[in-house]
Amino acid sequence: MNIQEVLFPEQAPPQQLTGYCILRYSNGCLYKGELLLGLRHGNGALLSPNGCSYSGSWALDQQTGYGLERDERGNVYRGRYLRGVKWGVGTLLGADGSLYEGQFQAGLPSGKGKLVARNQTFEGEFEEGLPHGSGEIRWTSGAMYTGEVAKGVLEGWGTYHYPQDQGCYEGQFSQGKPHGYGELRSRKYRYQGEFQQGMRQGYGLMAKDGMVMEGWWLANCLHGQGFISYGNDHYYVGELSKGLPNGPGKQVYIDGSYYIGHWKDGKPHGQGAFHNPAGLRYIGQWSEGKRQGRGVEIERKGGEEEVIDGVWRAGQRLAMGVVRRIKGKEEGSGS
Repeated sequence: MNIQEVLFPEQAPPQQLTGYCILRYSNGCLYKGELLLGLRHGNGALLSPNGCSYSGSWALDQQTGYGLERDERGNVYRGRYLRGVKWGVGTLLGADGSLYEGQFQAGLPSGKGKLVARNQTFEGEFEEGLPHGSGEIRWTSGAMYTGEVAKGVLEGWGTYHYPQDQGCYEGQFSQGKPHGYGELRSRKYRYQGEFQQGMRQGYGLMAKDGMVMEGWWLANCLHGQGFISYGNDHYYVGELSKGLPNGPGKQVYIDGSYYIGHWKDGKPHGQGAFHNPAGLRYIGQWSEGKRQGRGVEIERKGGEEEVIDGVWRAGQRLAMGVVRRIKGKEEGSGS
């Protein structure tokens, strides 16, 4: 800035000014303070027409040391300077009500610091003005995160506590969402496994309401090869889609009976076979969990097996069909 007018002391050459002076610059700024051979040096205050101001230490015409600055947007900084740049420990009160306390480098928050914003508080490491490194975030909603952050976004390994004690996720993050391996615990269930963009996706295991579900997940549902244990009652192993048995699979019940075959939307559908410990077997067609179409029923009676080849509808046999006895003489056929 070029000196336009020396207001005090009067008639002094600008290049020789030393000590307390009052100057007006060509851009309209006003300086009150100490000079050394025409350069601001010592303590002084600079006021500009647009409302900006600085009051503090100077060295060879640059802000150096401790000072207080207000910029044209209303942000207020109080702290250390080096060669005209915020550098060291300081406090920045934003026009939006945010407050940063901590270290600065090259004019921006860098190093250890604490930022209190409208809906969250971050305390930890900063780089180039943004949370970067390790730290802790607390939201006004009650949520909390402890872990790694990159350029203000959750990135790396961390722990996120959901508001109102709804649950906790510990694991890998990417772009602010669970991504990679992690564990999600809530009041209703517990999941360990892979995530993609915040959803259960990949291989994982979940325990929920007495059930255990293990296998491949897609968009928060079991999808592909998997296993489901329905408490102490029965379990399923096979193909799944949208969390339900779909495709080939086997379901085993607590009494030892089982169904093996095709499934659709959680029910036997298509070709399949049912066996129970008493010796009753059915091999044939199914529809929505019931025998439907052509099938063979085999029942053990004493030392013989009765084989009935017939047609079923909605679980009921329409006609006797062909009856055969194994290890005994054939009794005949009916219709």
